[in-house]
Amino acid sequence: MPNFRYISLLTVFIISLQAAAIAQTSQNVTSSAAAESTKSELISPPQPGTSTAGPEGSEIASDENLFQEKKVGIGLSFGQILLTGDDAKSETGFNDAIGQGVFLIYRYRERLNIALKFLSSQHEGRRSSTGNLKRSQVTTQLEYFLDRGIFSPYGIVGAGIYFSDFNPSTEEKQAGISSSSVNTFGVLVGAGVDFEIDKNFTLGLSAIRHQSFKSQNSEREVNEAEPLHMIAMSAKTFF
Repeated sequence: MPNFRYISLLTVFIISLQAAAIAQTSQNVTSSAAAESTKSELISPPQPGTSTAGPEGSEIASDENLFQEKKVGIGLSFGQILLTGDDAKSETGFNDAIGQGVFLIYRYRERLNIALKFLSSQHEGRRSSTGNLKRSQVTTQLEYFLDRGIFSPYGIVGAGIYFSDFNPSTEEKQAGISSSSVNTFGVLVGAGVDFEIDKNFTLGLSAIRHQSFKSQNSEREVNEAEPLHMIAMSAKTFF
């Protein structure tokens, strides 16, 4: 299982690097085209009757293109993880918990962000005789913005690797139940809103539904396929 986990993390990381490489190639092509256009303008003087934008006009254009700049950023998130299904309803299930996460984010286009996120939460058993469950995930997410400004709503889709680690209580160990780990693939969908404090710093609020696919554990059934709901706050800073 540990080898599979490392391979899964590496796979997700490589996919993210490939996406960033494609984005960088596109940026280089755009920069070359802009350079050629500038060169042409220098060679050809402006015709009589035409005007060029002064400092004030440039400032306005800069404000309008604020979110078109390609930037890399980092972020932190935390929020409530809501379990569903047997994990939430069963007498031997687990409580909801606070989740914490970190992420890398790339502002690829004016309305599109690409993010690589890690999230983890620790869920205590409803009974003292029940152990605890750790849920972790590494996901790649696309954030598509409906509008960009001080108030920026967006939709979220993504996929990644989900980890469920069960640690039995003393009573369960005495009953012959041992610790277990299950790793599965899953998808996610959600929505959020960012509050743009300035061009390099934002605060956000999001709601996401995570759905991983079913897997069975020989020692104990770990309900890793039950959906997770997360309501989280986040802070992002760009460089």
